[in-house]
Amino acid sequence: MNNKKLIEQIKKAALKDDKNRKDIRFKKAMAFLVRKGFLKTNMNFENYYQAKIKIKDLIWAGKNVEPRILEVLPAAVARLPRAFIFDTTKDTKTLQQVVCDLNENKVNGTGFLKMPYEKIKVWMNLPLNDGRTKITENKKIMRTFRLKPETIHKMELLKNKNGTSEAALIESLVEKAIL
Repeated sequence: MNNKKLIEQIKKAALKDDKNRKDIRFKKAMAFLVRKGFLKTNMNFENYYQAKIKIKDLIWAGKNVEPRILEVLPAAVARLPRAFIFDTTKDTKTLQQVVCDLNENKVNGTGFLKMPYEKIKVWMNLPLNDGRTKITENKKIMRTFRLKPETIHKMELLKNKNGTSEAALIESLVEKAIL
């Protein structure tokens, strides 16, 4: 008896999974994440790619078909915020908190739909296909300094002599000082 019930449950789950894999929301989600370079697959979803995608469709696809989507989604939103269409649901608010934690580069942050923060954070340093978005480790940080006018003049002279920017000049001087 138990074997028959188990076999029936497996068959139902397989039919449901097959139906969900044919759903347009799943295909759009995978097309987007594969095209951007967050996921890899042996299936061709190219015809379903759209430049902007709804967050609720990605969450549905992650919950019902492919859990990897939930793992990469917060990093995708943090790195490509204009590519998503947001709605107001509980899951979206949680996602926004995780994105804030990722953008602040927190060591410990909020998990997302049973995905631990440590697994999500890894995706922030993945090089993407388009090459336009920088990985977190390579992003420049804005700093402001108040310098004496004579120091500024000396920096201008060094900058022109070396043919570099002021930021590159300061970085090279700091590197030399540390060695």
